[in-house]
Amino acid sequence: MADQLNKEKLQQEFEQIRDERRKSANTAERIGNAFISLLHFNTEVEDRRYLSREHDDTAGGLITFAKGLVSKALAKLASLFVSGNTQLGENGTQTTFGSYAPDASGASISVSENGTSTAEFDFLNIRRAAYFREITIKELKHVGGEMALTAAAMVCSKVEWLNARGRVITAGTPTFYKCYFET
Repeated sequence: MADQLNKEKLQQEFEQIRDERRKSANTAERIGNAFISLLHFNTEVEDRRYLSREHDDTAGGLITFAKGLVSKALAKLASLFVSGNTQLGENGTQTTFGSYAPDASGASISVSENGTSTAEFDFLNIRRAAYFREITIKELKHVGGEMALTAAAMVCSKVEWLNARGRVITAGTPTFYKCYFET
């Protein structure tokens, strides 16, 4: 509303200059003051209407970039929603989460120059299925109908099926398993 009143005041001043019929009434001072008022109005109002490319600025509303957004420096987001494909970085880059320190805290996903990727997390919870081409287990703890606690790098070389009496069976449903490990 204040912008509207200032705009109306400016319009009134310029209309008075335009409509003045007395000789020498439109002095340089009167016209100059009107232009200075116009300049101040533009500075105050327009500076709030447009984002500055020269100074830090804040947009009060949602901004949509139809062709994309490129940032050559830090882009800090409170939250991010992506609808569509996403690419974080290129080969030879690393994305870290939290206060990342290798083998200690935070998390990291990196892609080497040759395109191989590495991820480091404290916990990984897979709800459906996990497929591995190769897996190395340094320590295995499993509880769920059977229990296997193994030292790192041990290999289970043989498994025997046992019945309820502890005797080896070759057919049927085993009650127990007897495992042999090599270190």
